[in-house]
Amino acid sequence: MRFFYAALIFICGMAVMVVEVLGTRLVAPFYGAGLYVWSALILVTLVALALGYWIGGIWADKAPRLPVLLGIIAAAGCFILILPFIHKGILLTFGGMGLEKGSLLSAIILFTPPMLLLGMVSPFSVKLLSSGEEHLGLTVGSIYGVSTIGGVFGVLLSSFVLIPLVGVRKVFVVISIALILLALVGWLLTRKKAGVIAAVILLIICGIAFVYTAPAPANESMSVVKKIESPYGELKIIDIGDANRCLMMDCVMQVAYPQDRELEPGIGLKNRYNMELLPYYNPEGKDTLMVGLGGGLLVGLLSPYGFNFDNVEIDPRVVDIAKKYFNFDKSCDVGDGRYYLKTRDKKYDFIILDALQGESLSTYLFTKEMFQLTKDKLKPGGVLAIDSLGIPGKSRISDVIANTLSEVYPYVTYYRSLEADSPQLVTFFASMQPLVFKNPEKLAKEKNIENFDEIFERALSREVHFIRDKSVIITDDYNPLEGEWGKLSFTWRQETRKVFRDDEILYY
Repeated sequence: MRFFYAALIFICGMAVMVVEVLGTRLVAPFYGAGLYVWSALILVTLVALALGYWIGGIWADKAPRLPVLLGIIAAAGCFILILPFIHKGILLTFGGMGLEKGSLLSAIILFTPPMLLLGMVSPFSVKLLSSGEEHLGLTVGSIYGVSTIGGVFGVLLSSFVLIPLVGVRKVFVVISIALILLALVGWLLTRKKAGVIAAVILLIICGIAFVYTAPAPANESMSVVKKIESPYGELKIIDIGDANRCLMMDCVMQVAYPQDRELEPGIGLKNRYNMELLPYYNPEGKDTLMVGLGGGLLVGLLSPYGFNFDNVEIDPRVVDIAKKYFNFDKSCDVGDGRYYLKTRDKKYDFIILDALQGESLSTYLFTKEMFQLTKDKLKPGGVLAIDSLGIPGKSRISDVIANTLSEVYPYVTYYRSLEADSPQLVTFFASMQPLVFKNPEKLAKEKNIENFDEIFERALSREVHFIRDKSVIITDDYNPLEGEWGKLSFTWRQETRKVFRDDEILYY
């Protein structure tokens, strides 16, 4: 029985960490995976476990029997099993309360029951395994040691193996099966027929849940082509009508692309995509480093200007998607953009940072130290370009990024994509040389861009004149924007919901 108890404690410890890690993946498509969400999940986990320790201790003193503990474990497995099937309704119900309240209440309702039940396992185990006070310290230490090792194994198994292999929903089912199997073995050892029958029924339900695959939703205007779980988020390819295909990460659009990929020069500026201003700052520039691939839109947009790309993307699944679903036909290294820059000797005419993951700001790519690294890797006259989210005039995020750039580059400017003070794509340009457009009409004529003067004038009207303020600068050691960024991201998600108007498509 000692071996059985060790397995019981190990698997329950593993389940705690699996649920905590996967909890963010359930919540991220609606609330994101930022500071508020992680804080809510950690808070709920700690409080629920504490209550579980307390209630479990009281119960263990009153009914110190193994079948009771097995029932608690089976109940925890049942709650974990239903999480991926009920979470959508709960998230949508509380989403109207905002990021802080909504994410906290959703986490309380979703994760308190299984975490509280799993918290009861340790005090029960202490009670059942304690043969006397002489070895009580060793018993308690062994229980918490085995439980912690199980938690470590759960993090490694779920994050590095199961999520990419079978997806988030099936990982919840797998851990439910493990807990219910554990209860089944225990009930067999204690010859509890009712428990054995209940466990068998639950395992059959788990098996059905594991093999069940919901049909991809579709409506008259859009359909889900594919959903893929990545270590960095939930990826969806959605077709909008017959012409456009978009890539979503955690229900935030990463790229929308004409399926025929025929991107003529000027189409970016026509559609308020300010990154196409880049070649007009340095018409002779060709060598380009692209950090962040998405569907490969920028590569397709700027290649007609003669850009030669070195591409680096941290998520291998995104590279596969770009090639399979967006006809991206160039090479791309898989790795971290900052590490790539640090370990390469090559210098570039342009460095482009387009590395938003979902709505998440990869903070270490927006620090003074990172911008210093880009400066060292640019040729004379080179330009750094960055895409980010922002609300110019309403949120200080864009100005803080611009001022951080100004700590390294003497010439900085940025452009908004929308006139309204709403979440939007903001494009930054920075250089050691004055940011002056060099005979743009000549380049536009070479590329046969119609109505260029009108398009270019509208683009210039979107430039934002920011006030230089060096009192708030992002560094590797200090990021003052974490909370503000989370709120901006939540607002961005709500705007995405308005555009798609179909929660089945978004949260499938």
